[in-house]
Amino acid sequence: MARPLNLLLFFVVHVSCFGQSTYDSLRIELAAAGLEQKVDVLNELAAFFQTSSSDSVKVYADKAYLFSKEIGYQKGLVQALTLLGLSKRMHSQYDSSLIFYRTAMELSDSAKTPALYAEILMGIGGTYYYKNSPDSAMNNYVKAAELFETLGMQNRLASAYSNLGMVMNANGQDEKALFYYRKALKYAEENALLNVQLPLLVNLSIFYENRNEYDSALYYADACYQIATQNNMKYGVGRALLILPKIYARQELFELSLKSAREGLALFEESGDDVLVRRMIYQEAIALVGLRQYKSALLNCERLIKQLDAKDPFNEQVYLLASEVYERLNKPDKALEYHKLFFDRYKNSSLEKQRDQLTELEAKYDTEKKSREIEALNNKAQLQELKIRQQIGMIASGLVAAIIIILFILLYYRQRELRKKNELLTLQQKLLRSQMNPHFIFNALSAIQKFVIKKDAIEGASFIAKFGALMRQFLEQSRQNWISLEDEVNTLSNYLAVQQLRFDYRFKYAIDVAEEIDIANTFIPPLLAQPFVENAIEHGMAATQTDGRIEISFSKRGVDLVLKISDNGKGLITTKSKDHKSLATAITKDRLHLLRKPWNKPSIEVIDKCTLGRGETGVEVTMIIPLKSRE
Repeated sequence: MARPLNLLLFFVVHVSCFGQSTYDSLRIELAAAGLEQKVDVLNELAAFFQTSSSDSVKVYADKAYLFSKEIGYQKGLVQALTLLGLSKRMHSQYDSSLIFYRTAMELSDSAKTPALYAEILMGIGGTYYYKNSPDSAMNNYVKAAELFETLGMQNRLASAYSNLGMVMNANGQDEKALFYYRKALKYAEENALLNVQLPLLVNLSIFYENRNEYDSALYYADACYQIATQNNMKYGVGRALLILPKIYARQELFELSLKSAREGLALFEESGDDVLVRRMIYQEAIALVGLRQYKSALLNCERLIKQLDAKDPFNEQVYLLASEVYERLNKPDKALEYHKLFFDRYKNSSLEKQRDQLTELEAKYDTEKKSREIEALNNKAQLQELKIRQQIGMIASGLVAAIIIILFILLYYRQRELRKKNELLTLQQKLLRSQMNPHFIFNALSAIQKFVIKKDAIEGASFIAKFGALMRQFLEQSRQNWISLEDEVNTLSNYLAVQQLRFDYRFKYAIDVAEEIDIANTFIPPLLAQPFVENAIEHGMAATQTDGRIEISFSKRGVDLVLKISDNGKGLITTKSKDHKSLATAITKDRLHLLRKPWNKPSIEVIDKCTLGRGETGVEVTMIIPLKSRE
């Protein structure tokens, strides 16, 4: 399993970083260039923007591609295709990027232009790296390195080794990664390749930081900073300053952390990079917390909260830091407020990510479906045309074709309406599930507040850990219309354990599943029992002290699943309790009603046990639902 790609990545390419004077000279050269030379200059202009503007790369590479095709310049065409692959990769369009790179490879001649062929391999390797396919990336980098070594191109060999180091690191092969990093650094130092050396120093620093070897991490980050400063390379200085404050803070050198964070802040404000400016403000806040300058740290947090975009995942870290600062300022209410914002942000960002993934999948599915429909229609049209030629009755053939088309359109619209109705049902189910969660979350946060006020750190930490695990189950199940009975039982167990801790173990619970039920292959809608269990806890257990009990059972009755929830509380004795339970019953009935096709008239029965004449108190809920098993 490949580890996440968490390095600061610089794929160093063959063309060096140009200055403005180089760009101007290329524009002048383009005006006076001959045919093939014009293609070469256009490709160089495209390469000029490879670290700054993917759109500019595409504009010049497109011109080079069209002009090289017009004059039949093969080498220029291959170079243009390679740069178009780079522009697609810069836009994170990795599949399109691979298409351009592979087309360039098919048109190139490795024997006549081996250096260009090696560059294509480097580009393919980089794309696979960003696609999180380290094995494929490694194979292409190894081939490129072999070609560069044969050609004696030590400057490009250094880049290939650097990329191999990153791939090895992403694949969990730390020792091999370190071997290639050091080998690449040696070549870069011997050949004075600063544009290779500085990214290598940054990646080595992050490599050691991930291993918690902060002395080594600091050594390489500081080396990058010193070399970049001496050579007036602001880009390298900025890369180093993105790392140094964090490493200093990890070593509790908060004065140095604050100094480097403020230097980075000034640099990124000058360059107008708002994203990196916010990162530096955050690092400055962490350093201020370490120096116990909590009010100044709080100002940074408030500044960040005003500047952050609502969709920025960085919000979570800022809210968590603000909560910590308020806690240190002995303001538990504000600390709890921002901790709740952190939880809400975590939940919302997770759901947003899931929605984006769903939208992407739906778009991909629609595109593929439309392509198949178009292909089917084209085949049908060709067949119809052949039949028309073979048949004498032109009018009869036209009439048959018209009827077929009309039927196809009717079937298409009918299918679309059915799909819309199904989507509506799904959305309604998700909406109902989402309405059941906020009440519990609010109560859980109130419990956390109680632990904070009592200063019971151990119980509070245990509660937060269990609550976090339960939230994860809720978030995972919220994406599903059906879950296994095994998952439902596990979720109920975790939920009851959290509530037990919240109510100081004033009640016990038991969950029983009949032996004849295959819980792994029996499926029910998620959170079906949760509203009634919550009623039993919040209302049935409210007045109990130590002898509360909640019993949940799953059994079979013919082809049906019988769910029973029983408690020994006071029963349906107050109007508030009755109203709340009626609402839970109505919501659950509505959910089951939306599933009327696969279900056969489900029923729910709520009984006050004191009416049964058995001398018992409490409420018993019985729900009869048909079984759904894996096919």
